[in-house]
Parts: sequence; structure tokens; C-alpha cells
Amino acid sequence: MVLVWRGGKFETSLISRRTSRTQRCWGEEKLPQGAVGSSSLGSWSSPGTRSAGAKTLHASGTGGERVTVVSALDERDEADFVTEEIVTRRSQANRLLRDLSVLYRTNSQSRALEEAFRKRAIAYRLVGSVRFYDRREIRDLMSYLKLVANPNDDEAFRRAVAVPKRGMGDTTIEALAAAAREERIPMLAAAARPGLLPAIRASARTGLAEFAAMILRFRARAQDAAVDELLREIVLEIRYDDHLKAEGPEGIERLENVRELITGAIVTQRSKMHEGDRIFIGQVFIVRVSTNKHKDARPNRNLFG
Repeated sequence: MVLVWRGGKFETSLISRRTSRTQRCWGEEKLPQGAVGSSSLGSWSSPGTRSAGAKTLHASGTGGERVTVVSALDERDEADFVTEEIVTRRSQANRLLRDLSVLYRTNSQSRALEEAFRKRAIAYRLVGSVRFYDRREIRDLMSYLKLVANPNDDEAFRRAVAVPKRGMGDTTIEALAAAAREERIPMLAAAARPGLLPAIRASARTGLAEFAAMILRFRARAQDAAVDELLREIVLEIRYDDHLKAEGPEGIERLENVRELITGAIVTQRSKMHEGDRIFIGQVFIVRVSTNKHKDARPNRNLFG
């Protein structure tokens, strides 16, 4: 079992204790039998949690491995260490994937781990969570990137134009789709031509035209902007952070996933200096197709989020 506790907060554990059905908490400051050696783990306190008081952890039974504390450079280095540890244990200790689990504190931490597992072809299953690139907020922003990269993508258009809400319902979008089919043009191109939509109310026509103009601005910006810069500009332009914050605590957690998406884009951009945007979008597309193709599979890898 590997515990990933980067920037842990005591309040988060209290929230998890009340709301999570999949997370198991040991209220008397104990770890499960065999999680650590017979010696006490000692006092453990994460930075910034002094007000909550240090927690002394003890094993509830004897035996098991002693705790190893590793300092990583960043989340990518941390994920690489965990992955290498899994590979080593499988080869040297004859461990099966179902014998290994990774516990992490927040959903946003799964991105680096998931990407590291895919690189090493390690099958995994998330418990109590959704794969990073299948999360709603990630799919929302990826629809913008896909539409910027390919204005002919009507599926991406439908998702992007609906988030955040712009006062355009299903009737308006279906009328737009019908006009686009009749003209044999993409929905984005039809949105930029209000004259094709006489049956739609004026405010909706204006909203569609403004949305189309925004996407075209982002397309122009994408010629010289890195994908992480483009993502930040999209989030600011559509006020996506306000949209998520309005959802309350769950929205704040989703905002952490958005930040992690931008971090992932930075990593891709640095590792692939040429065509970083296309590589990043392509990687996400491949991940989502692979996930959907094998959604009924039952891999033995567990990730507790």
C-alpha cells in the first residue's frame, strides 16, 4: 500500500470521513494490520496543519513493512516513483496487481498517477472516483480545445456552447444544427452567420455569433500560444472558475482538477517542444477512446481517491 499525501489538510480528512462511502478511516489513529512495522510511526503532521494537532499513528498489529518516506521533486516524479515501486514489487516479490493499492488525498492527484500507469502499461481501477480525463470539468475544457483545433467538430461545439450557460436551450441548438445541415457547413460556421437563423430569437442569434467569434479568436491565439496559456485564457474568458465555484465545495474540488489539467498541459509542452498542443489533445483523445473501449474490463489495479 502506498500513501500519497502531498499537501494534506486535516479538514479534508474530516470531510472525507463524513461524505465518502469508499474511504475507510481509522479513528483511533491506527493503520490497518500489516500497514507498518511493529514500531510506532510516530507523530505525523503535514505542513499547515499544526492547528489540528499532530497525529500519532500506530500499527494495529505486528508484522508488515516499515514505512518509507520519499521526497519527490513534483507530482510527475512522485508518480514515477510509485510506478517504479509497483513494477519492482511485481518482478521481485511476485506481487499481483490486485495486491497493490495507492491511496491519494484529492481527486486532482490522480492525473499524474494515471498517466504514469498508462506509460508503463499498468492496468488500474479507480474506486470511488472517475478517471481524470472523464471528469465533467475536464471534458468541458477539452471540448473548447478540440473546437479550437477543429472547427468542424460539431460534438465539441455542442458541449462547449452549453458550458457555461448562455441562455440557449435545446430548441436553439437544434435549429442551428438543422440550418448547418441544410447549408452543409459545421455548426460553428452557421453560428457565425445570424442570417441563417431567422426563426431563432435575436438574443440567441447574438449569443451564438459572439461564441463563434470567441472561438475564432482562440484559434488565432493558438498559432503562437502554448496549450497551457490557451487553457488559462479560455478559463478566464468564459469565467469557468466562477461557474465551478457556484457549485459549492464540489465545485472547488473540480477547480483543482482544472488546475491539474493545465499542469498536465505544461508537462506535455515541455517534453514535446514541437506541436505540443496537438500532442496534448491527441493524448487526451486516445486516453478517452481507450477508456470507453475497455470500460467493462475489470483490471486488478486499485486507486482509492
